[in-house]
Amino acid sequence: MSAGRTVWAGAVSVLAMMAAAPFAAAQAPSLTPPGQGQTIGFDVHEGTSMSVSASPDGRTMVVDLQGSLWLIPAKGGAAKRVGDYFSDARQPVWSPDGKTIAYFAYRDGNYDLWIMDADGGNARQLTSGTFDDREPAWSPDGKTIAFSSDRAGKGDPSYNIWTIDVATGAVAQVTSDPSEDRLPTWSPDGKTIAYSSTRDSKSAIWATNLADGTERLLKEAVGKADAPSYGPKGQLAYVVADAQGSHLEID
Repeated sequence: MSAGRTVWAGAVSVLAMMAAAPFAAAQAPSLTPPGQGQTIGFDVHEGTSMSVSASPDGRTMVVDLQGSLWLIPAKGGAAKRVGDYFSDARQPVWSPDGKTIAYFAYRDGNYDLWIMDADGGNARQLTSGTFDDREPAWSPDGKTIAFSSDRAGKGDPSYNIWTIDVATGAVAQVTSDPSEDRLPTWSPDGKTIAYSSTRDSKSAIWATNLADGTERLLKEAVGKADAPSYGPKGQLAYVVADAQGSHLEID
């Protein structure tokens, strides 16, 4: 382990367990499908392939579980479902001011970006079309969302990094490499977007300067470097998966 790097083995699974545990105390909301049927209540104690985002004030977590979004007190307690059951909502993330939650959902035959108020109301669609728009990430000023998408078209099925202006809906392409660029994250100053990429037949963390479009390699790892995330002071955290399992590294 190099100097200045912290390794948190098992941190990802621990976070998922923290998020999943409070669901056991939640009351199952009533769901009445068309026609005759009955409401079935059940407790959930564990979850897989879940995404968790903490509110800026640290009091609430929003979690995706089985296609729905849930709010959970950070100190534990009953979970509250927000949004509907049928949109396959995934990867929610709080806006910097804590007033809005962005996510992607499958409602019209494709995955599109959506936002809703922090209490689950006023859901509105940001992107549309025959594309697969995923993995939203708010800019530090809360005005722009970065995301991954295959919307480049023209015979290019790969995912690239894009941005959308939340107020105007204007979409801009950030990367155009034929490899897979996924899971964007903003630097604290909003000048750079880092992402996981498969360039040069490797899985590594790259970054693009938004001012001039220059790209640079940030981190390589033995195995797969994935899911980058910047800390408030510019630290870069990312997951490394290798033959021994997965662990979190922070530089």
